[in-house]
Amino acid sequence: MSARPQPPAPAAPVRALSLALLAVAVFAAFAGVTRNGWILFDDPHYVYENPYVARGWTAEGVRWSLAEPHGANWHPLTSWSHMLDVELFGLRPGAHHAVSLLLHVVNAVLLVLVLRGLTGAWWRSLLVGALFALHPLRVESVAWVSERKDVLSGLFFLLTLAAYGSWARRGGAGRYALVAACLALGLMAKPMLVTVPFLLLLLDVWPLGRLRPGNQVNLERAMQLGDRLGGHLVTGHIDCVGTLRKLEQVGGSTRLEVGLPAEQLRYVVEKGSVALNGISLTVNWVGPESFSLNIIPHTMDATTLHLAKQGDSVNIETDLIGKYVARLLNRDEDGPGPSKGLSAADMKRMGW
Repeated sequence: MSARPQPPAPAAPVRALSLALLAVAVFAAFAGVTRNGWILFDDPHYVYENPYVARGWTAEGVRWSLAEPHGANWHPLTSWSHMLDVELFGLRPGAHHAVSLLLHVVNAVLLVLVLRGLTGAWWRSLLVGALFALHPLRVESVAWVSERKDVLSGLFFLLTLAAYGSWARRGGAGRYALVAACLALGLMAKPMLVTVPFLLLLLDVWPLGRLRPGNQVNLERAMQLGDRLGGHLVTGHIDCVGTLRKLEQVGGSTRLEVGLPAEQLRYVVEKGSVALNGISLTVNWVGPESFSLNIIPHTMDATTLHLAKQGDSVNIETDLIGKYVARLLNRDEDGPGPSKGLSAADMKRMGW
C-alpha cells in the first residue's frame, strides 16, 4: 500500500510559523522542569555521585563509558552527554533539565519534518508531532535527568528514519552508510533501538510502498546436481549493495553502470559473472569504482531490470570462484590458515 496523494503543503512561511508555534508550545509546557532539582532515584548513580560523570569530560570517563555499564545499561553516548553537561554547567540540576528539554523540542520539530518527508502530509504530520511532544507520557523523559537516554536516542531514531527514507528513494552507498551511522549512534544512546530494523521493514510497506502485493521479483529455478552447467554459478547470497549510476541505450542493448564498494569490486572481472538483484549477468567493463553490463532486450523485458532507474540501490552477488581464489591468495590476511598464501610461483609449480 503506497501513500495516498496529499494536498499541496502550505507555503514555506506558514510551515515555518507552525513549527515555531509547536516549539514554543512544547517549551512552555515543560519549562517548569528547569526549576526542578535532582530525583533521588537513579540521578545520583547516573550523574552527581558517579565518580566518572561528576568530574566532567575526561579521557578516563570516556574509557569507562565504553567498557563498563552505566546504570545497568551500555549507552556511552548518553554517558558522554551527562559528562558534557557537567563540564559546561557543573552539577546544577536546572541546566541538565534544560538540555533534556531542548532535545525534546528539537525532536518534536524533527518528527514533523520526518513524517512529512515520508508521507507528504503536512498537517497530519504536525498533528502527530504535537500529540507526541505534548503527551503526558513524555513528562518522565524530559523531567528526569536519568532519562536523558530517552530524548537522546529519540533524536537519532528520527535521524535514522529520515536517512532511510532518503536512501529508499534515491539509493547510494553514502546514504546507506548514513542510515547505519545514525542507528549505531542511537543504540549507543539507548539499546532499545535494537528493534528499529523491523520498523524500517514496516516503512517499506507504508508509506514508502517498496514492499507491497503485486511487486515483481526475479525467480529462477535452482540447478540440480545432475544438470548440465551452461551458465554462471550463483548461490543467491547478497554480498553488498551497489548503486545504479547510469542507464543508457547502446546499439541494441541497455548499458548499466553499477557503483560498488572497493572491497567487493576486487571480485568483479571483465567477462566474469555477477548477480544483480538475483539476475545472473556477464560483466562487460570494470573501472576503479564501478562496472558495467550490457543487457539484451529479452533480459530487460523478462526481469525487473525494465523497472530500474538511475540512483536505485541493487543487491549484488559477486563471482563465487573469484572469492575462493582471493581467499587462497590472501590466507594470511583473511583469517585462519597458513601464514603464506598461494602465489603465482605455486600455481606455476602445480602446472597452471
